[in-house]
Amino acid sequence: MLKPSRARQIEALWIAIADILWRIGEKSKCSVVLPQDIVHIPQSHKYLQDGVTEKFEDDPGPGALLILYSAVLTRGISKIRTDLDDEKAYLVTGVEEGSHCIVTLLLTGRATPYLHNGVVYVGDEDHYAMPQFGILTRSEVGLLVWDEYTEGKCEESRQPGSRLKTPSLPVWVSSCTGHYGVLFNTNRELLRNYHAERRFDLHYYTCGGTHSLLSVDTRYNEDEMHAGSGKEDFSTAPPLEKLVHTKDTAIIAIL
Repeated sequence: MLKPSRARQIEALWIAIADILWRIGEKSKCSVVLPQDIVHIPQSHKYLQDGVTEKFEDDPGPGALLILYSAVLTRGISKIRTDLDDEKAYLVTGVEEGSHCIVTLLLTGRATPYLHNGVVYVGDEDHYAMPQFGILTRSEVGLLVWDEYTEGKCEESRQPGSRLKTPSLPVWVSSCTGHYGVLFNTNRELLRNYHAERRFDLHYYTCGGTHSLLSVDTRYNEDEMHAGSGKEDFSTAPPLEKLVHTKDTAIIAIL
């Protein structure tokens, strides 16, 4: 299953893109941006033509950019601005691999920067409580985040809640020290079977194509708890292991 033909890869890709756009369009509409020769955005003092954006064209093709444009137009620019919940927020920033808002847009259909479950009202004695709209429903594909600079100490709204940590499919987009990848198990029923979750494998692929096989075993922690030894110290664990621990407490071995 992990060695599909070129034709199967292309088929899986366009089906996935269609599903993403249809979800963003709330299953009623979607916009698809395609390359063409016509210049739509003239150069000005505010915009320097880059050969791609003004024509939506490049060789061999700016696929990721076209998907992003399609997602934004499908959602609607006004709704995107509302999702971001900050006049100074942007989808595309100086971060090389993109913001979490792009990920939430593609995974959930809303470009929210808040990763907690549901709606949380935030305020203080000097300000009215304002709603922060996080992840409103359980996601099909999850998101795990770990950053070496925050060590999990970032504000709670920026940490994935259970609707992202426990998706309906055993697939997680991962953001580990600012670099994106994907973790998955080939058994789609994994998260519906408690016994299967006690020991299982995870495949990890980075954007650069690196592959690792992780063996996750939660039974060790159960034994430790019964023995009364307390919580394990993972301060010296590698970043990828710390990332997996944000999902659940588990002992993993990288094979």
